[in-house]
Amino acid sequence: MASQRDNDDKGTGEKEGLELVVADGLLMRPGIMQHWEKIKNFEARPEDIFIASYPKSGLMWTIQVMEMIKLQGDVEAYKVNKTLIPFLEYCLPNEEPGERLWVFVFH
Repeated sequence: MASQRDNDDKGTGEKEGLELVVADGLLMRPGIMQHWEKIKNFEARPEDIFIASYPKSGLMWTIQVMEMIKLQGDVEAYKVNKTLIPFLEYCLPNEEPGERLWVFVFH
């Protein structure tokens, strides 16, 4: 597993940016590696919804809309709960049968 930085030195010669690692030919953040085997083996259910986005493209707004849909528009429940939809890279659902969060986000 190689490590590199996604960066642009902007002509200064200094390296800045996000540290990335390579696993299975994919660039990813180092924190994802602890979940990588589970992610690779994750089996989606037909009712699961995935939000895939490019960073800084309105993702948080989309997450809030999906939370309101899940809560059937109950603003008070949203204010109390404030649990964000999990990022698939960092939080996999419970694999036990039964109800689970059904919306996942990833970049």
